[in-house]
Amino acid sequence: MYFNKVLGMKEFGKDEKVFYRVAIRAIILQGDKILMVKSNTGDFKFPGGGVEKGETPEETLRREVQEETGYILNEVKEKFGVLIERDRRRRMGCTIFEMTSHYYLCSVIEERGEQHLDKYEEELGFTPIWISLDEVIRENENILNQREKINPWVKRETFVLKKIKEYLNEN
Repeated sequence: MYFNKVLGMKEFGKDEKVFYRVAIRAIILQGDKILMVKSNTGDFKFPGGGVEKGETPEETLRREVQEETGYILNEVKEKFGVLIERDRRRRMGCTIFEMTSHYYLCSVIEERGEQHLDKYEEELGFTPIWISLDEVIRENENILNQREKINPWVKRETFVLKKIKEYLNEN
């Protein structure tokens, strides 16, 4: 595993209620490109999402990658890292929201099918795109530096994209 990081709050009170969410995300590299999901606000996220009851990480990856991109996973390789986001956000009667994202290196078959997006994903205009690592980092950083209102994943995904670049430069 290449990284294990906490973004946001490091500590909180014992009496505070926490809403926990676990997500599995795919890092799919092909040549000098990475498969990302672009939103209608111009930012990029990794294909992936929440684990449904009874699912394994691989099952979650297969379902989410196909839903969000139309691609079928060929192989789930190694776990690349874990990122925990924790902040004060009211959700389901809790005062703290904690999302743990597990990132896995994966590959897909070349043929692409149809996306099967949730309503909110359709509203956000989720579109799969193969893009260079430098370009996707630059695009997300521009959004982080120039906008006040951004999608909640931009900071997380930009951190992970930089870790991937760091890893590729070392190996």
